Amino acid sequence: MTLLGLTLAVGIVIDDAIIVLENIYRFIEEKGMAAREAAVKATEEIALAVLATTISLVIIFVPIAFTTRLCQTLQ
Repeated sequence: MTLLGLTLAVGIVIDDAIIVLENIYRFIEEKGMAAREAAVKATEEIALAVLATTISLVIIFVPIAFTTRLCQTLQ
């Protein structure tokens, strides 16, 4: 795995975690839920959006990884 790939993977994980944490915090503040209940409900609410974002980023960057390897092979 290249350094660029590792950076992108870590960035995706951090981005997803921030989105989930912000939604959990919103549930606690706005709806007055307990932390555990807010975590479950907030994660359920945005799970599909986080999954879609992650899949779209992977679909965009995986071909770039293979293109770089192909160019190295052709040289």
